[in-house]
Amino acid sequence: MEITNKDGKFLGSGGVVEGDRVYKVTTQTEFEELFGDSYGGYYFNNDSSGSPSGITNGGDVCKIPENTTIILNPIQGTVDNSLTSGGAGIGDNGSNVYNGRPAYVLKNAIELSDNVTIKGFNEADIVVIKDDSLSAAQEDSIRFYNTHNGQDTSVTASGSTFTNVGDFTPNKGDLLHWAVDNSFYTVTNVVSTTVTVDRTPTAGTNTLSKMVTNVKMDGWSFDGRGGVHGLGGGVSGDDKDGGAFNIPYLGESKLNLKIINHKVVEVGSNGRGGAIYGNNTCYDITALNIYDCYAIYTGGVYGCDYSNFVITRCVSDTSGGAEFCDFSTIKVINCIGYSNGGGAHKCDYSEIKAINCSANSNGGGAYLCDYSKIIAINCSASSGIIAHSCDNCESIWGTSGDTIVSCTLGGVRLGQGVADTVTSNQVNTNGNYVD
Repeated sequence: MEITNKDGKFLGSGGVVEGDRVYKVTTQTEFEELFGDSYGGYYFNNDSSGSPSGITNGGDVCKIPENTTIILNPIQGTVDNSLTSGGAGIGDNGSNVYNGRPAYVLKNAIELSDNVTIKGFNEADIVVIKDDSLSAAQEDSIRFYNTHNGQDTSVTASGSTFTNVGDFTPNKGDLLHWAVDNSFYTVTNVVSTTVTVDRTPTAGTNTLSKMVTNVKMDGWSFDGRGGVHGLGGGVSGDDKDGGAFNIPYLGESKLNLKIINHKVVEVGSNGRGGAIYGNNTCYDITALNIYDCYAIYTGGVYGCDYSNFVITRCVSDTSGGAEFCDFSTIKVINCIGYSNGGGAHKCDYSEIKAINCSANSNGGGAYLCDYSKIIAINCSASSGIIAHSCDNCESIWGTSGDTIVSCTLGGVRLGQGVADTVTSNQVNTNGNYVD
């Protein structure tokens, strides 16, 4: 069986094709047939001009079609020059290897679509790395992106309906984002340009976007070659948000691959989210394997609501683990914020568990995380080892003797000023203040 892209370019036969939109990858050559053989190279969704569809964030973009499954096997066939460029995998063991095994080299930015699955079977043996043999601008563009399946800038909300939806056609069950209240709604009915949703949005006229949903990745590792904590690589991460994933308008997805060694730094206003950036238009994301990432603003995850994260050894010049992740469950381990919030910062209505996290200034476990449940074990900070400036919290608990500063719990002001700083043994596991 042979497969070609839309301009007729041959995309391989045999192992790379398993069935209709199911691709089995075993060699670097097959990997490049899907994702590009060079920066800006051909892949399976170029249009007739050879230009990518979708976004153009600093380079060429490969868009994976919807309902695509890609199966990554342990890489084979490296003796015939099928692995031709890119840096070494985690550990810098020589020729693109990781734990004695070579790694797939990713050479383009990848745009996601609905119902895309990229599946491996062993995150220690199946590794994808960013190509760090390119120019800095090209290397820094390599990541997984998302924009949206559709966007209409002049939609009106009234009652439980959106009217004048003409730039895209949603279907029943689709997830939508409404810019007026920055909230998410599920489509229950569509009649012409009128769309009914599951509850009443804030009235107004503004931008309505269709979310991309049901993206699943697990069983493999994505090494950003950022040189974080001595893991190797020279990708600088200049002028980008989200070292591994830049995913506004992505929802209801599970990114449980191992995300490791990604780096983003500031040029202008960017440099947010060493691993994941969601711009607060990201909804219901599960990512339980985030390790050793760095960013100027938030080493782990920035701007993903209603989500579930486990973040380990991430570092930032501001907040270590997570920031602006409301209504979320966040576990942060050994994260460092060189400013405020070693574990979490501005994550409201969330459940936060910080272990061995530190902040140079305020809130070793959490800072400015209101209406939340906070646990901080063996954390450190100049002020508020457990939590600082977290108001109206359901519970605050931590290592006995550690401090809680300028927080409220059930209406009781905790640690207002140095003289009455509250120790954690005055707050029991139910979050009740104890005299």
